[in-house]
Amino acid sequence: MFTDQRRVYLRKLRSLDELERRARAEGRDDLALLVKGAILHIEADLRWVDACAEEIGQAAGKGDEDRDGGHGGHGGHGGHGGPNWDRRHGQAERGA
Repeated sequence: MFTDQRRVYLRKLRSLDELERRARAEGRDDLALLVKGAILHIEADLRWVDACAEEIGQAAGKGDEDRDGGHGGHGGHGGHGGPNWDRRHGQAERGA
């Protein structure tokens, strides 16, 4: 579920990046600023999805530890960026 949502957000970011680039090339700074606002919102949504995935992964890991006496649980973030996600990560994934 989180992977699919993340993919949707990254696709939107690629599209918005292109729109911002074109707006600036055409001298439409007003439009570029509006698009930049949308980009910032999507980036915040990505951080939220990653934080949710990490927290759910930690809760699942804790449940595993409880069942096996504290040995061998997942103990991680499940491969998601978590709250430490930053712009460099997102830009690298969306091809910027």
